Amino acid sequence: MKKIILLMVCILFMGMPIITQAAELKDYIVQANGTSDVKINLFDYWLQEGSDAVDPEGRENFGINQNHLLLFHFLTQEIENGTNRIVKEFGRWNAWEEGEQWLPVTGMVEPVLDENGYPVLSISEEEITATNWLNTRKNESLEYLFNPEIEVPYRKAYRNVKGLFQKSAGRGDYYSSYENFAEYNQESNEFILYNKPAINGVRAQGQFFPFNKGEEVFDIDETSNQLIAKNINSNNAVLNHYLGMTLETEFTQPEKGQAQNEETKQEQDMIFTFTGDDDIWIYIDDILVADLGGIHNALTAEINFATGKVTIKPSDDTAISPTTTKEYFLGDIYNKITDKYSEQYMQENFIKETDVAGTTTKYTYKDNTSHTLKIFYLERGNTDSNLEASFWPSIKGKIPTDEETPTTPQEPIKDETNPETSDIFIIAICAIIISMIGFLAIARFYKYKIKNNQ
Repeated sequence: MKKIILLMVCILFMGMPIITQAAELKDYIVQANGTSDVKINLFDYWLQEGSDAVDPEGRENFGINQNHLLLFHFLTQEIENGTNRIVKEFGRWNAWEEGEQWLPVTGMVEPVLDENGYPVLSISEEEITATNWLNTRKNESLEYLFNPEIEVPYRKAYRNVKGLFQKSAGRGDYYSSYENFAEYNQESNEFILYNKPAINGVRAQGQFFPFNKGEEVFDIDETSNQLIAKNINSNNAVLNHYLGMTLETEFTQPEKGQAQNEETKQEQDMIFTFTGDDDIWIYIDDILVADLGGIHNALTAEINFATGKVTIKPSDDTAISPTTTKEYFLGDIYNKITDKYSEQYMQENFIKETDVAGTTTKYTYKDNTSHTLKIFYLERGNTDSNLEASFWPSIKGKIPTDEETPTTPQEPIKDETNPETSDIFIIAICAIIISMIGFLAIARFYKYKIKNNQ
């Protein structure tokens, strides 16, 4: 009976016209198959309801800016008597400056997280007093921006968001806005990754605006069925600017700070990289190891755990110079925080090596020591929103418990005394028949054409 039904379906199918289904956005989604156990919280901030393309008058007193030193606003270079007015009124930490576009504003936050695990502003009283509009405000914890467990006006928090990272044998777990547009889906509480980037930045195509939908930034070419990015610039009013994100995970220092590359089968230095064009503060064991604060062009922080070397540089290779590049060792950062970490801690957790001249060549964590990584990210301007992050090798893949371990389903027992004809065999016969009918139809078409031409 089963065989007869399949043959009937096949015959009916042969009489039906072939219909090509129109492509949909869901057809261009890529799988987020990252294995790292990274906790991500996502935040949406605003100054006023509706579009954020134009700042309200008195922007420092609206929305998430109220009573705070750290401002979210539309950044324009307003010149007044030869001086950047935004810097004068709102401080260097709130403005993009052309002359320092490839440099972070370091020292904006304390080198140690507070007792609740959040950065604390550390802007000098002199700088605060010099501003025209913020001189009565005080340094404070940024918990109001980054703690998802508290209620904050003009902010929405989304906890434990999944689906941002893909896995690569040679790159570990990674996300790049230059490769995949990421859309946040509130219903599933996860990112949707498309197979192409979207939104034109000032210097790069591919921006991070997770609160925008794929339909807002993509079209589908009906002729080629290709996903096409709309011609939208990063300051377009359709975009939802002003956002934040935290990433937190634990990792263990591998032997010699290296792991085997699954592609090359060679040992490779463990390296984490992060890129952003506004604030990125990276803490390991609550110590600030990479300070990319401020509003600037896209900067990259690279941490090599084999040597302990940290490199901060422009993401654009053409902008790299001795002036725009900074290098140092992890151990040197911890040594400066003597009130937080004792000499005993340094001995238990760090290893230092020097060459014959006494120059440090390695100052990193000891093998098999465990550490906590916390990353705080903000997009405070109203233009570009670059984001890249990669962990190689992938950090701490989740190991299923016994309850979570999938069981292999049993194969159905076949009655060998009266075996049924294989479904695959019937489908194959149908495919051959359909192909023959198609061939005969084409042959008849050309025969008819030749006859008419004669």
